[in-house]
Order: sequence, then structure tokens, then C-alpha cells
Amino acid sequence: MTGLSEKYAKSIEELESRIIQLLIKALSEKGEVAFTVKDEMLKKIEEIVYQSYTPLQYERRGSAGGLADPDNISIYVKQDGNEVKMIIRNLIEGNKEVDYSTGTVAPNHLAGIIEYGRTSGLYARNRYGTQDQYMKPRPFTQKTAEALRREKKHIDALIKELNRLGVKAKRL
Repeated sequence: MTGLSEKYAKSIEELESRIIQLLIKALSEKGEVAFTVKDEMLKKIEEIVYQSYTPLQYERRGSAGGLADPDNISIYVKQDGNEVKMIIRNLIEGNKEVDYSTGTVAPNHLAGIIEYGRTSGLYARNRYGTQDQYMKPRPFTQKTAEALRREKKHIDALIKELNRLGVKAKRL
């Protein structure tokens, strides 16, 4: 009888708590869901950001410390009441000599400038009049979320991760 107390929840609250803990574990930064989300974001960075133009004044850092570096994509999982939230952010920092905050919708870092664009402030114009090509929004984060909602790759990854953790899960 001792095994039953561990195998079965004694109350709805205990069951809810166990489910939340399983989800937190399944959504961890080292798991299949995080890998899937990062992979989708990296595809969107290539497609929406890097393919939009080739820079003339600087060299992109790409996957070596730049926007497309998986180490710059942060995954944070937290419990909020009876919900589990996965927060994904690209924490890339720009050149330390440049003021990236002026004219940028929060968050005030390089990923924010790329996502939302820049229409005023430092570097919002250039001498060639081609700033619109470079400073318009390139919403890689938004497009990542849209692709995930449409294709449901993160759901498949969650199911795979839950099964790995011993929960028999499948898509309905």
C-alpha cells in the first residue's frame, strides 16, 4: 500500500501540483521543447533578419556571439498560479559604444531594435538615405511565435518530453 500513496495523488490540489512540477521539468532549458523553440527562432533569424540585407559597415557575429547564437537565447520557466509559463528572450547585446535605447520600444537591447525597428534617435538615419532598409522592424520573435502556433512543433516536443519523463501523452 505504500507505493499507492506515491503513485496516486490524494487530492485535486496534489494532482495539480504534480502536473505543474512535471510541466516545469518538461519545459526546462535543457529539454526537447526548449531545443525546438530555439531551433525555430534561429530559422526565423536567418529568414527575417539575416536574409533582409548584407551589412556593409560591420560583420555580423551570427552564431558566434550574435543574434543567431543559441547561447544568447534564454529560456525561463516559471509557475504563475496554476499556470506554467515559458519565457523566451534573445539577450544579444550590441556594440557597447552605441546607445541602443533611443527610439526603441522596450526591451532596450539589440534584439528589441531588430524586432521593433528604429525610427528616431542615434543611427536612425544614414548618409545614403537607405536607413529604411536597415532600421525597419524585422519581427523574428513574433514570426517565431506565429510559426509555433501554426505548426505546433513545440506541442509535439512537449509530448515527446512528457513521454520521456514517464507520462503517457499524445496529441488529440
